[in-house]
Amino acid sequence: MKVTIPYIAHRDRDPVGDENHTSPQKLTSADQIARHVVVSLVGVGLLLVTLHMGLDSVLALDRDISLVLPPQQAMSFSRAIAAFDYLQIIELRRLSPELQQSLTLILLFPITALATAICRNAIGLTTFGVFVPPLIALALTVSDWELGLLFALTILLLGLLLRMAIEPLKLVMVPRLGILLTAAVLWIVLGISTLEYCQWTHAGHRILLPIVILAGLIERLFITLEEEGTTYTLKRLLNTLIVGACCYLVLASPGLGKFILSYPEAHLFTIAGMVSIGRYSGYRVSELFRFKDFSTPSPTPLIPFSPSLTSIAAFLKTSLSSSLGNLLHRLGLHQFSQHPGSYLSMPQCLTHLKSCLNLSWARPGELKERGVLGINNRNSNYVLVYNPRSSYPQVDNKVLTKQLCVKWGITAPKTYSEIQFHGEIQQQLSHLAKYPDFVIKPARGHGGQGILILAQQAAYQFITPSGKQLTMPDLQHHLSRILSGLYSLGGQPDTAIIEQRLVPHARWDAIAVQGIPDIRLILFQGIPIMAMTRLPTLASQGKANLHQGGIAMGIDLVTGQTYGGVCNNRVITTHPDTGQPLAGFLIPHWESILAASIQLACCLDLDYIGIDFAIDATEGPMVLDVNARPGLAIQIANRQGICCRLEFVDRQLGIKQMKSPLDPSQILHLLPEINTISRTLS
Repeated sequence: MKVTIPYIAHRDRDPVGDENHTSPQKLTSADQIARHVVVSLVGVGLLLVTLHMGLDSVLALDRDISLVLPPQQAMSFSRAIAAFDYLQIIELRRLSPELQQSLTLILLFPITALATAICRNAIGLTTFGVFVPPLIALALTVSDWELGLLFALTILLLGLLLRMAIEPLKLVMVPRLGILLTAAVLWIVLGISTLEYCQWTHAGHRILLPIVILAGLIERLFITLEEEGTTYTLKRLLNTLIVGACCYLVLASPGLGKFILSYPEAHLFTIAGMVSIGRYSGYRVSELFRFKDFSTPSPTPLIPFSPSLTSIAAFLKTSLSSSLGNLLHRLGLHQFSQHPGSYLSMPQCLTHLKSCLNLSWARPGELKERGVLGINNRNSNYVLVYNPRSSYPQVDNKVLTKQLCVKWGITAPKTYSEIQFHGEIQQQLSHLAKYPDFVIKPARGHGGQGILILAQQAAYQFITPSGKQLTMPDLQHHLSRILSGLYSLGGQPDTAIIEQRLVPHARWDAIAVQGIPDIRLILFQGIPIMAMTRLPTLASQGKANLHQGGIAMGIDLVTGQTYGGVCNNRVITTHPDTGQPLAGFLIPHWESILAASIQLACCLDLDYIGIDFAIDATEGPMVLDVNARPGLAIQIANRQGICCRLEFVDRQLGIKQMKSPLDPSQILHLLPEINTISRTLS
């Protein structure tokens, strides 16, 4: 392959103390430190709890000592105990019952945070916010949970309807949230008054919902519904309720509450659990289903699937008899089994269950053999190790990313204007008449949220690729939402960018509908290791959004040809709208895309990144976005794990010991070998 790339030296690195070269050692050190911290916390926690229990025993003995010892010795013992009277500070059971109840909920709240971390990082449940489920659970704990849950769901539904009703007013965010807050308060008061009037409950005054949280949740529900669709919104809301239910079980546990009130130092175990889950790099449960196509082909099921009670009964019978046979064999009593040697192992029982319930998932061992990278592994072993936090603004802020592209001569869409304050909106929009089409996007947006692609039909009349009609007030409202931080990372105030709209290359016409496809490359230490292209469909309403029904196609790194398509995590061979085959499509300007990605990676202080490109009909490839936390769907698109390629690059650079950084020609010579790497099954 002949590609001309302007040589840009990598950032200066010390060959001895280089951060990337020593990353395996640093990673091992981090794991070891975390392990020592967990062991220390557990050990100290056990010691303190044991001492506290011993103190309780001594105090109980002091109360009964007069029945055992003579009066003089009993008095001496009591005086000795009184010298440690200051230890009563940690004895919370001496407080009033009302204060004990309040402190119990406060002490249990960190455990709900641990439960939320487990649900999100180990199971993979995505929720609306991190602390929304614990706060809702706390509100339901101090009231009747059935009534509180009914109130919460009713207010969410009414609030969503109200939010849709006030949308034509085009209000800015703070007054809009104020209206939702006021409505939620009035609905709660009206509901309580109605219950009291009808004498349905005597506990109406105990309903205490997190009103501010509900108002923000209503706004987030509306935005997610508008951006991601109904299915994704309902799934995320259900996950929020499931995590909230787990938190409620923690808060409503009388035994756990009594223990934590008696021995608050036991929260050292909670901190140890947080450290453990924070360093957990295994697969999430949701990823076992997401990457199920990476599992080895299952053997022929012993029980064919049938949606009837007969197959379920057969599964239970087989499992119970197998379990009994297993137990007799372990005890050396297999001669008493009715069917010696017919018992099944646990994996075989799971196969029965999968065939009976028509479920499909991959085992963690299978994903590891295939080199599939999970999100926990990505975060702890690559993002945190190779991407210094101080360099995130380079890619999180699209304004800074564009400035970097301009500095190094890398093509990006032209910027027409930047809007930082609400007072600038009217003035900047008045200049749009001279542009036939343009794109509005948030500078710190993520996941494609807040991006609006527009073409001008008439004077201040606009249309999106999906055919939606918008007016100038609609644009003003959208820009105010961007400036308020509705689409930004962390919800911080943002900057709106109005930039050039790209025209899709003519070669996309056969396999793209309405919108413009984009191309994602993952680069590790400046080397491209995997690529895919995302295609819009009618289902995704012209957006290259995989959550809404877009198509992902893996790309051969050397030739730029596609492998085939994946839609909704399902392998497809033809485009669902055009019927065109997806495999063998040659990406236009592929060599230029590789060159630009390598060049941009050399300019950044980040070593694990995703770079998004779009191909304009006249100006060729342009950088759309750079991501310091690239997603994992690229593995599904390529039907191949990325871990083996990451390890290969790490070995290659380790062999060189970074004495001389790789130049672009050396990187391109590595691509054929990277392209053929695949993890074989043992």
